[in-house]
Amino acid sequence: MPILLIAGYRIQRASMGPTAFRWFVYVAVPTAALACLEGATQISLFGRNDVLRALARDGVTRAVLASDQALVLGCLLACAIPMSLVLSARARMFSILLLLAGIYATGSRGPLVIGAMLAAVVLVPPLARAVGRSRWLTTIAIVAVAVVAYLSITTWSAEVLGASGEEYSANYRWALYATLPGLLSSVPFGYGLGTLPAGVWLVASQAFGIRDLVQTLDSELVYSAFTFGCAGIAVVIAAFLIAVRTVRFDLPIGLTATALSLLGFSIALHAWDSLGGLWILITGMAMSVNVGRKNPASTKGRRVGGNVE
Repeated sequence: MPILLIAGYRIQRASMGPTAFRWFVYVAVPTAALACLEGATQISLFGRNDVLRALARDGVTRAVLASDQALVLGCLLACAIPMSLVLSARARMFSILLLLAGIYATGSRGPLVIGAMLAAVVLVPPLARAVGRSRWLTTIAIVAVAVVAYLSITTWSAEVLGASGEEYSANYRWALYATLPGLLSSVPFGYGLGTLPAGVWLVASQAFGIRDLVQTLDSELVYSAFTFGCAGIAVVIAAFLIAVRTVRFDLPIGLTATALSLLGFSIALHAWDSLGGLWILITGMAMSVNVGRKNPASTKGRRVGGNVE
């Protein structure tokens, strides 16, 4: 992890960020097209029909291609949307439409919602300028973290409502966050990198009965709390705030880093090699952008939407 963080920092210091983003999009766009094909034909293009059947939700096939999981693929495609800011306007429009179609084919709701919001910012120049110049983003991010903490303590409960698999998936994460206060009070330093204890953190669900949370910790914040306790939560929140602050200095990097952090509220980023590695790399780039940057108004030639202001 530290190597990837340093690598991201050095990539940005060497001004190689736009090139790296351009090549990521070059790979992501045809991947999205293949995801659409796999979703339409319901046949694995990589001989993984058993995985397709296992990942289907309520009988609906979710494209996975050769990735770790359908949700991981959806997240990776969503990250390519803000990266497309380094392309020309026409190429950007085509790329984003295909990327959104590919995300839809994965059946991943979180990446689709975040991808749609990113697309709106990227494709509407006035909105991109407004987001890039906003001085309230960090404040909003801090409030959002406080709201999640408040709801985890007072509102969300360790019960998953909904009788279908789709409803279970949609409501499952509220139960995850409801366990945080109890977890941090009983295991403030987490369980470490070993095997998490089975049969300890249980939730009731209408769809599947009693479920063990540690089997699917679909949240970077919760997964980091289980493994590293309070320190893990502090790192995740710090990465989120750095990402949001970066938006004011470098829109493509800032939006990509922020998107990854937001996706981390619905998937354990560092539990997946491809997604976790990208998150750490982009966080390193965001840290590099923030070094020595005190006032975005003093930055000349800042790029927004691929054009120099």
